[in-house]
Amino acid sequence: MRKHLLIAALCLLTTTAFADNRICELSVYQPNFKRWVAEVNYSDAPKNKFDKILNSDGKKMRFNSKLDALNYVMKDGWQLVSVYHNHSGETHFFLKK
Repeated sequence: MRKHLLIAALCLLTTTAFADNRICELSVYQPNFKRWVAEVNYSDAPKNKFDKILNSDGKKMRFNSKLDALNYVMKDGWQLVSVYHNHSGETHFFLKK
């Protein structure tokens, strides 16, 4: 009986541990050869609904490079999964938490 309870408890813990994984897409682009702008789309948001990353003043943040934007997001606990570059120079980073 204890063995069955232990197995059931482990199954429940495993299921809830994987259910907490969140995914986001970070889009980074450089408008008019100025500093880089980053937008993020979380897995629970509508498709193609990107929000700009804002600073504490409510203004959109600008980054010196694509990697600066990626490092900013990764400091919040996100892990890089995949990268995609499109024709217009925009880079999409796919991350999970």
